Amino acid sequence: MNWNPQPGQLLVFATKHHKRAYLGPVFRSRWGLRLVTPLIDTDLLGTFTGERIRAGDVATTLRAKISMALEAEPNADLIVATEGSFGPDPVLGWVPLHEEVLLWSWPQRGKELWVSHRSHDTNFSSTDEAKWPDVRRWAERIGFPSAQVIVRDACGAVVAKGLGDWSELEHRWHTASKGGVPSVETDMRADRNPKRQTVLRLLAQKTVAAMRSCCPKCEFPGFVAQPALPGASCAECGSATRLPRELKAECVECGHCDVQPSEYERNGVDPGQCDRCNP
Repeated sequence: MNWNPQPGQLLVFATKHHKRAYLGPVFRSRWGLRLVTPLIDTDLLGTFTGERIRAGDVATTLRAKISMALEAEPNADLIVATEGSFGPDPVLGWVPLHEEVLLWSWPQRGKELWVSHRSHDTNFSSTDEAKWPDVRRWAERIGFPSAQVIVRDACGAVVAKGLGDWSELEHRWHTASKGGVPSVETDMRADRNPKRQTVLRLLAQKTVAAMRSCCPKCEFPGFVAQPALPGASCAECGSATRLPRELKAECVECGHCDVQPSEYERNGVDPGQCDRCNP
């Protein structure tokens, strides 16, 4: 069965924050799809700023977004939704990590494809400096004003979000300061953050590659090697490291899998990434 998108098919984006602008050009140029973004409020499923807490995990949220889009566009051939998460890298700890997950749905066939992309090139950050010049220097480092920000008061309540003007940021910060030291954080919504937009474009390209990587048994797409077991050996001391020693490709449709040694295992891990050589 051919799972590749066909020219003229209707691709629906399940988004409130204009992700079609970053994903859509890649998909349209590759497959000649018709692109539609219905008016749906995905913030009902949760917000980055915490006014509404996400009730489920990433998979649950993405499937809910797909359902919202299908209700709005019942004739959709294809539906795409993404979800971003930000926090410390689970291995490196102090380094911020951005993970973006995409769910590609064939709603008329009841099938789905999952694609993810991780990046350390993120401006995910916050500051609670008590002096405006220090706050301004932080804002310059994260790329303000093209990267917009959120201001919270001393109690953590959102004062303003989507700020992209120096005068307004300074005014909002000084006003909030009357009740204690406020905090300022990067606004990580897709239409407010150029770093995230770059990751979404890369995710779209990765999705095209996943669509070309088909299972050798059933031809379902997404047969892409992913890091599996950790423990690749250090080239200097031979100790097991946190980096993957195996890569595993597994078909979500028929279960066929293929396991290969990783590049780290074949060539040895640089001692600089070994906890024993570089504690």
